[in-house]
Amino acid sequence: MRALLLLACLSVTTFALDDYTVSRLNAERARAELANRQLRQICVDGAIAEAGARPETIALRISLHDPALTDREKRIIEFKLDAIHKAAEAAGKQEYLRIAAIENAERRQAERDVLARQTAIWQAIILEQAIRKAQ
Repeated sequence: MRALLLLACLSVTTFALDDYTVSRLNAERARAELANRQLRQICVDGAIAEAGARPETIALRISLHDPALTDREKRIIEFKLDAIHKAAEAAGKQEYLRIAAIENAERRQAERDVLARQTAIWQAIILEQAIRKAQ
């Protein structure tokens, strides 16, 4: 019974963090946020570059400089190019979210594995104490 009480106390105990640990955690969080922003930008830039390299996009850009086009036709081409750019940007953001979701799922699974190992260790310790006490 005392072992179960000990386990319950350990599960709700919080530890005070010193200033060094807090600053280290904040630095790690800042690095993770920077990495996330960089990954997002890479995904967006890649999608935009891919869309810009498509033959239809190249043809639109070339036709934009045709002197025979009216202003209205040029505006229509500019709208199409802008729509292609926005769609590519959205696709890049969607790819980033997909990658982030996979990484979060992997991180959560790793955290669950650590928690399961810690629980198994505490159960073994409590069982060992109970056996010693029973002898």
